[in-house]
Amino acid sequence: MAFLQRKHILVMSHTANKILSQTSNRQYPLPQGKWLLYQEWHNVLMLHWKVPVPDLKALLPAGLEPDTYNGEAWVSWISFTVKNTRVRNFFPVPFFSNFEEVNLRTYVTHNGRPGIYMFAVEASKIASVLLNRLVTGIPYTKAGIERKQGLVTLLNRCKPYAANLHYCFTEPIIPKPDLDYWLTERHCLYMVNNNKLYAYHIHHKEWNLNDAIVSVSRLRYKIRHLTIGKHRLEKKHFSKKIKVLLWPKELIS
Repeated sequence: MAFLQRKHILVMSHTANKILSQTSNRQYPLPQGKWLLYQEWHNVLMLHWKVPVPDLKALLPAGLEPDTYNGEAWVSWISFTVKNTRVRNFFPVPFFSNFEEVNLRTYVTHNGRPGIYMFAVEASKIASVLLNRLVTGIPYTKAGIERKQGLVTLLNRCKPYAANLHYCFTEPIIPKPDLDYWLTERHCLYMVNNNKLYAYHIHHKEWNLNDAIVSVSRLRYKIRHLTIGKHRLEKKHFSKKIKVLLWPKELIS
């Protein structure tokens, strides 16, 4: 057992070093200290909408400002399969480590540092919700999420969130437009938990993106006065897989 643990640590260290070796996609240096959590995100579907800047600004906590592209604000709905979640120096536990996740995010800055702000982070397993809350402090919620053969369905019985859509991916996006880069290369996650604002630094290699064809039967997320899904869908992305490192939370205010 000790041998397997040492082997696992060596393999994980090698994987993490490969991820950390590419930093040209970052807008600021890597965070200090040791990373906490490793995850793989598989079959990532990203849907993006423009939203009015004043509507978005009214939803942000103190300390965060909308980040805009050519003066326009964006909100994105992301669906993916999480695999091989593991705390640093520990084995992954399949029942906890593999699950479906959906998040709803927007683009913000804090003291000039760009990042994303999460309106919702949902997972398909209550065990994964509880473990991730315990380890990271990120306020995951449980939702019924299913993904198979290009179909994504979601129903959150505690929130006014629902989705039902089909997708397939098409050709790689090469070269990558500036907006696509702006929407995906984000390395700081801001979240409110217990009325406190935290930053979570993350790192991954640059996204490999494909275009996607999406047929939406239903997609509605209501965040106070803002309903996501009623606006015209502006952009769609798909990515086969990306490996991600997450650092411990940092209290901002």
